[in-house]
Amino acid sequence: MKNLTVFSCFIILTISLLASCTRESISYGDTTREAITKSQWSIDYYFTGQDRTTEFSIYKFSFTGSGIVKAEDRSGSFTGNWNMVKDVMRNDILSINISEAHLQSLNDKWTVSLIQDGSITMKGATSEVRLKRL
Repeated sequence: MKNLTVFSCFIILTISLLASCTRESISYGDTTREAITKSQWSIDYYFTGQDRTTEFSIYKFSFTGSGIVKAEDRSGSFTGNWNMVKDVMRNDILSINISEAHLQSLNDKWTVSLIQDGSITMKGATSEVRLKRL
């Protein structure tokens, strides 16, 4: 009888803990945001209809915590804005907006698909980009 009471208490406690653990109450780390703001990046792969990596590999990108993105090459630097949100599936979405004409093809909502070994791979509606940590 004592075992049955202990077991019943255990079941009630487990059910109440599981009921309070909703998807919204689980803490998800901001690992993409942390990674992207801690380093400078280059593009080591960019495909949008064709491989355009060489057009963009000359730039160094910096993302600040205040939402500013800076792209630098030998001719100068260009700034824009960036933002990170999570979609309904809890994927990180990186939005970039740079007004420089040559860099505007990077303006997209990029779904982060992989973070590993100093690189971040992201997919847009019809393109893919991989950033490499410098």
